[in-house]
Amino acid sequence: MRNKLLVAAVIANLAGMIAAVYLARLIRDVPAEASIETMLLVGYYTAMCAVAVADALLVDEFMFGGRSA
Repeated sequence: MRNKLLVAAVIANLAGMIAAVYLARLIRDVPAEASIETMLLVGYYTAMCAVAVADALLVDEFMFGGRSA
């Protein structure tokens, strides 16, 4: 279980990093329209939240063995 979770966390972090760089480039290149920039920022923060959840699950597994309190 730990190996699968570790692989999932690494993949989530790589995907989040790629999404962050891509969306930051799009935000920088897009003309200043508030609606487009807002949607790109929503995508960016959604990707970062998904990465945070994957990392939290990994830390829970390593620190507490996946047991709930």
